[in-house]
Amino acid sequence: MSSSTTAYAPRPTISSGLKGRRTRLKWDGPPPTGCVWHEFGHGLKLVHPSLAKRLTAAKQRCENPKSPGFSTYGAKGVRFAFPTVLDAYIWVLENLGPPPEGMEMDRVDNRGDYAPGNLRWSTKVQNRRHTSKTVNTAAFHRFRQTFPHIKYADNTLKNLLSMGLTFEQIVARWNSPSCKPKGVYGTCSTADPFIASLHKDD
Repeated sequence: MSSSTTAYAPRPTISSGLKGRRTRLKWDGPPPTGCVWHEFGHGLKLVHPSLAKRLTAAKQRCENPKSPGFSTYGAKGVRFAFPTVLDAYIWVLENLGPPPEGMEMDRVDNRGDYAPGNLRWSTKVQNRRHTSKTVNTAAFHRFRQTFPHIKYADNTLKNLLSMGLTFEQIVARWNSPSCKPKGVYGTCSTADPFIASLHKDD
């Protein structure tokens, strides 16, 4: 068995995508070079199969309604913006490098897609702190801090943020006429300055 150590460039001869845990890639003509893959039996095997597995899982979360993670990714509009898993695999190796030991794939903008420029390697702790729940909690306190006169109940404000509304849209909603009283029912907590400071302004 031999392996190549040249560039990670994509090759136009590839005609099939990723299939299965032990991927074989077909080609039209001579086998392509590049350390994205190495020779394996009568086909080619990816050098970093764990990366391909992670990206395949990300694609499933975004596109497969039967995936356990679809409700928090694809159903909320998060897209897998690469043409194929192989394209994502090559982009990651070219721009981020191979998976560092103990690191996880993370999106820079937690509300954004799995797309070029929005992926990074992060530690498990960093990734957990970057979940939508953590992001929305920081946004909640920043909103309370910035707009103390907007007296939406805590649960209502959290729901509006989880729906993806911007601060401006929430303020406009509060200022719009309504037949129902606003800020009358429910708890309206004050902002925690430290948690508010964790919010990243758009």
